[in-house]
Amino acid sequence: MQRFALLFLLAVLNACTDSGSPAPRPQLPDAPAQQPLPIPTPTTEPAPDDDGGRTNLPLIGADQSFEFGTWNIQNFPKSSRAVAITSDVIKETAVDLMAFEEVANEVAFQQLVDELPGFAAVLSPHEYDSNEYQKLAFIYREADLELVAWELLFVKQTYIFPRPPLQAHFKIKTGSRAGQDIYMIAVHLKATTEDDSLQRREAANKALEAYVADLTQKVPGAQVALLGDFNERVTWPEGLKVFQPWTDKPDAYNFQTQPLALAGEYTFISASRPMLDHMISTRNVELNPITIPKLETMIPSYRDLVSDHLPVMARMP
Repeated sequence: MQRFALLFLLAVLNACTDSGSPAPRPQLPDAPAQQPLPIPTPTTEPAPDDDGGRTNLPLIGADQSFEFGTWNIQNFPKSSRAVAITSDVIKETAVDLMAFEEVANEVAFQQLVDELPGFAAVLSPHEYDSNEYQKLAFIYREADLELVAWELLFVKQTYIFPRPPLQAHFKIKTGSRAGQDIYMIAVHLKATTEDDSLQRREAANKALEAYVADLTQKVPGAQVALLGDFNERVTWPEGLKVFQPWTDKPDAYNFQTQPLALAGEYTFISASRPMLDHMISTRNVELNPITIPKLETMIPSYRDLVSDHLPVMARMP
């Protein structure tokens, strides 16, 4: 199988200023060789060749449109079957791009890319400290997307961004939007519900909105989509305040997943079933439909084997 090299962001020079200006693109040397790291094997997982009642996944992709998604894959790989299951989901849903949160093993992530012929990847270099990380990443279909540039944002603002957002600028190569550019920004904001974390998410959204506003001034008509684990509910008054930088400007932005959250959809598999994973875009990005595949009902032991989050997928007609 052809191996698709990961594009590792090894350093970010001249990082974003507090005003949100983007850092210059660093040069990318080849990724260093890595030794395989141990991948956990839960004692409860079914036999590798036993589908155990698995049902067909929904087909999201279509020939003349651009489909993308976001998926917190929880300290990937959560089990020895996480790579294969994640690969199957990408193949069967046929999305063109997926933003991932919580990549915790670079070798396993390379294995995932190897399982996806025709895909390439961008992986954040960010680490909490040596060999401990929850990285953001993109995988994308090379026949449909050309990677123009990429960078980490707000790398010096570690208090409000414990995991720096990862931006990738793509040119769409096929379908009805061939030739168009789109900026994808993957985020994984501070978790937990105490006041400090809430304030940090609020500050993060203010900074992100200021950055996008600046980007659209510098690149008139830019199509921008933010997607990822915002770790916030729009069904709580406190959560609405966190998202206020976007909702206060309805002529500029579309909070694409807010109607789903208000209708009772969820992305976090728990007793309360909140929707924490979202998509926000500039008004010129139309998404229809937005789908949340209920993988916990389609893949046996999904929560134990893969993640406690569900992916959010969307079509850009």
